[in-house]
Amino acid sequence: FWNDYKNIQGACSFSEGCAPEDVDKVFNGGKAKVYGLESNLHHKLVFSEFNVPLDLQYTYTRASFDSEFSSSLADWGKGQVHKGDPLPYISRHLATLGIGLEKGHFDGNLLWNLKGRSYDQAVAIEREEIPDARYLDAALRYRVLENWQVYVNTDNVLRERTVVSYRPFG
Repeated sequence: FWNDYKNIQGACSFSEGCAPEDVDKVFNGGKAKVYGLESNLHHKLVFSEFNVPLDLQYTYTRASFDSEFSSSLADWGKGQVHKGDPLPYISRHLATLGIGLEKGHFDGNLLWNLKGRSYDQAVAIEREEIPDARYLDAALRYRVLENWQVYVNTDNVLRERTVVSYRPFG
């Protein structure tokens, strides 16, 4: 994928904690590029009455401003944005490795997820790195009828504590 923005914009909203005079104000971020590669590999092993689906999904992303400007939008940071500064909260690496077990009307799977590090703002002064996160999800499903199913999903089974945002707007 390749996205070449000539005039990327950001908006300030009440839920972000913007000052009342800035609510609904639109900010111009100039040029930005977001590009990368996505892949999805799937294979199903068969053992007697059991199917074992294996999945690997990976996304590599580069996202940065392609021009310089002075930012007054909190989402990008307040101050000077330079060409090459990162777009906030976009990880370079995202990956999911899944393994499942299927038999008859039952199936379940485990998903190991990786979200690479990112940054809370583009402006270098006071920029915080958000560390990478790894977590395990699980799901069980029973198909009652052709178009009816009962399922249970558990996200972050191991209860890993990770930072998702230094700016929890909303």
